[in-house]
Order: sequence, then C-alpha cells, then structure tokens
Amino acid sequence: MGAIDVWARRAAGSWAGALAGLVVGLTLVGSAALGALVLARTPGFAPGLGGMIAGLAALAGLVVAIPVRLARWSRAAWLTQRGAVAAAIVGLAVLLAGPAAYAAETMRTNYSGGDPHAGPRIVGRPGQPGPGQPGAVPGQQGVPGGLPGQLGGPVGPAGVADWPLIAYLQANVGTATWIVAVVSAAEAAPIQLATGKPVMTMGGFNGGDQALTVPRLQSLVGSGALRFVLLVNSGQAGGSPAITSWVTARGRIVTGVGGGRLYDLAPRTAP
Repeated sequence: MGAIDVWARRAAGSWAGALAGLVVGLTLVGSAALGALVLARTPGFAPGLGGMIAGLAALAGLVVAIPVRLARWSRAAWLTQRGAVAAAIVGLAVLLAGPAAYAAETMRTNYSGGDPHAGPRIVGRPGQPGPGQPGAVPGQQGVPGGLPGQLGGPVGPAGVADWPLIAYLQANVGTATWIVAVVSAAEAAPIQLATGKPVMTMGGFNGGDQALTVPRLQSLVGSGALRFVLLVNSGQAGGSPAITSWVTARGRIVTGVGGGRLYDLAPRTAP
C-alpha cells in the first residue's frame, strides 16, 4: 500500500513527487546492498551474484529517482514514466535474485537433524565445519541430534535412534510411566518417535531448565513411575548438578547398550 502511494506521488511531477522518487530509488539501492552483504558471507556460493544485484539495482534506482518533471524537460524517451516503470521492474527482479538462489540451494540440499538453515553453509558457523574442514559432509547441513558434536547416543549419525538402547528400554521399562528420563528434547525426540512412549525431558527443550528437583525425582523413582535416566556425554540432568550427583550415586550403569550412560534406578535386591 505504501509503495503504491509513493509511486503515485512520484508520477505527480511536484517537488513531493521528486522526493517520493528519491525514496523509491534509495529503497532499491539499500535493499540490494543488504542482499549483497548477505551473499558476501558465502563467497563460494553464486560468485558475482551480489555484485550484479548491487549494480543493476543502483542503475534502476537512479532512473527511478530522476524527477518526472526533469525527465519531461529533457525530452528523452527512456526517462519518461514508461522508462521508470521498466527500471522499477528490473530493480524488483534483481532484489529477488538472492532469495531465489537461497531457495534453490535449500531445495537441493539433503538435511539431517532438527535445525536446518536456509541457503548455503556459512563457514565458521558453530557446529558446522566449512568446506574442506574435518567433518564436513558435502551437501549436508545441520547438526545431528543430541549434544553438539555427538555422533553416538540416542541419535546416530543419520539422525536415527540407537536401536540397541531402544530395545533394552522397551524390554525393561515394565509399568513405568516414562520409558526413560533424558536431559533435553534432542535426546528425547528420537526415543519417543521410535517407541511411541513418553520420555521425560528433565531440563526442558534445551536442557538448561531446572524443571525437576531431587525430591521430585526421588518420588517418581520410588513410586515406579520412572526407572531409567540417560545422561549423554557430560550433560547435566536438567541443568542441575544435584540431580546428576543423585542419579550417578543412586543408579547403576547399564552396559552394552550404547546411548551414553544409561542409569538404572530400580531398587537393588540383595545378592
């Protein structure tokens, strides 16, 4: 609506129209400069596209910014209203070139994990090695589920569940409400999708929330609602060192199932 109003004022030929044309021209140039800066973050992707966008948008913005009255006095056909319309169309088209390139790159990329990014990989982004760096996988973006850099545990390299862990939990969960308690949603999602059973995220979505207390955890274990707790790498249970200490002191580590450190909190029977 604003663009239509500004364009109509530009066509009026008054000094206000000249200012409106200048606003349209600067908008084209500024938008193109922003697109060029974004493309400059990945110099290996579509080289020259940012410069082309900036150059064509600058020319289009210059034509659009020329006051209609001045164009009429010059008697130059390409500076008339039709020329400005053509320049505006060219300007809008080149502004869409960057997003279109990003969309094409996104569609042809094979993603894994739950946090994909639009466009090409940005070298130096945390958790994503750049091309040629150790761990880089051509055509792959995003970090596999679990903690950064984790290639084992409840989520494997391809973002699938650790099946020995899943099989063990299903065979031994008994009547517990939760099949297992984990630190964050990154560990919970593949287990819950694979089993269809509730998984407790002790630390909320990212694992840093102190949503669970030691007395509450003790109550859940004592009532039989929870038996297993999974700690991946060095992650703390629910962002709470106290819970981590209680789990590691109270539970016994189940060996041979992978998936980080799986603690069995069931009451120990006398030998």
